[in-house]
Amino acid sequence: EDKRRKLEAFRKRAHDSECCTPTIFNDWEEFLRFAHPGVVNLAQAIERHAQGQAKTSAPAAGQLSPPAPPAFHLVRPFTQGHPFVGRRSELAQIGVWSRSNRDPLFIVEAMGGMGKSMLTHHWIDNHPGKWAGRLWYSFYESGANLNDFCVQALAYMEHKPPKDYAGLSASDLQTSLLRRLKEKPWLIAMDGLERILVQYNRHIEDKTAKPGGDGGNGSGERDMLGCANPSDDDLLRALATAQPSKLLISSRNMPVALLNNSGKPIPGVASVKLEGL
Repeated sequence: EDKRRKLEAFRKRAHDSECCTPTIFNDWEEFLRFAHPGVVNLAQAIERHAQGQAKTSAPAAGQLSPPAPPAFHLVRPFTQGHPFVGRRSELAQIGVWSRSNRDPLFIVEAMGGMGKSMLTHHWIDNHPGKWAGRLWYSFYESGANLNDFCVQALAYMEHKPPKDYAGLSASDLQTSLLRRLKEKPWLIAMDGLERILVQYNRHIEDKTAKPGGDGGNGSGERDMLGCANPSDDDLLRALATAQPSKLLISSRNMPVALLNNSGKPIPGVASVKLEGL
């Protein structure tokens, strides 16, 4: 009870503070997402307060500019549970791909728990190299989608606050992003891309499921591996032409937009399937 009283007193003090607005988190993943921008906001607010310019609230994360390229920018940082080991063959494959003039996309495909996120994060974190900048974007959080990805990527590339892109249509965002990707060699990791597929959006899957299955022709499975937002299929195909930039993607499934009618990757897409642990 004594600790509970202390906790409530702390919450009240934080809520009544002149230099910050508290953010409520409900689980560990939300804490990881909110902690970094929260600390940045608090540091800036304390500095303003010390200068006699205190405000009732710190700026929202969307009002802050990301780090200036080529600094590594992580949108929804990856939490590594243990040191990275192994995967020498896959690391070598990614290295060869990154140095080639072909295939802007590289898909690391594996079921959950096999280490695809750790593999892609380890690689991009250790390859500062020649890139105009490096961006890590995770789809494993609420609010993450390809539209937000475009906003965050453009904000980083142009060093502007994400709020500056609030009024742009999805089409305008996609066009601007593709132009930037083709101007300079950017290295971008897109973690957990399967989250944009119909298969992982149950409310959409229920509406699109066809009675009686697919009749044995596999069309039902292809439907499930399409993007929940149909315009996202077009963007994925366009990203396969984004030379000289490179996009390293992890996904439980290969999006059908990146496959031809024979089930093979379209031009501009390389891939590897992880085996074992």
